[in-house]
Amino acid sequence: VNTLLLFIAGFLSYWLAGKTLRPIQEMYSKQKHFLSDVSHELRTPLAILQTDLENELEGANTQYAREVLQSHLEEVDRMSGLVKSLLTLSRLENGQADALETKGEIVDLQLILRKTIDRLTPLAQKQQIALAFSSNTSAEIPLVASKEFLEQAITNVIHNAIQYNKKDGQVNVSVSTQEDTATILVKDTGIGIAQE
Repeated sequence: VNTLLLFIAGFLSYWLAGKTLRPIQEMYSKQKHFLSDVSHELRTPLAILQTDLENELEGANTQYAREVLQSHLEEVDRMSGLVKSLLTLSRLENGQADALETKGEIVDLQLILRKTIDRLTPLAQKQQIALAFSSNTSAEIPLVASKEFLEQAITNVIHNAIQYNKKDGQVNVSVSTQEDTATILVKDTGIGIAQE
């Protein structure tokens, strides 16, 4: 009798767990579809915006207008990269293993860091954070990488250092090279990350 009751209790537990998880699985599936759909839908307006900005840039009269339009173009390009990353994430979640295949190219790490600092400086100023950059070399730091993923990784780390900082805090970004190794160091006065 005890064995029969144990078997029935186990079966009911399994059945209830399946029933409980079904709505969660459905929501997860809907979320994946939503992510994929939104990524696809955002590509078209971004492409149109990029084309319009490029046309405006060709007809820009002043240096200031060209600089502003170029800055906007860089942001649109970055947003396009984020949308592409969302599509990559969606494909990975759907089991498409080739989603992370990237094209390696020679990029200048020094330039990527400087552009990222320039792009994030207004955010740091708005949050009253001093953002500084230093390097042990003025030369290019060439490396083979996916420019898109490298920019995204660097941006995420620096953005988090700004976001989770205190008022009048600091974020110091440095890059150093030694032989065939480059090291990026991001130090901040924020709340830190738990050891775990």
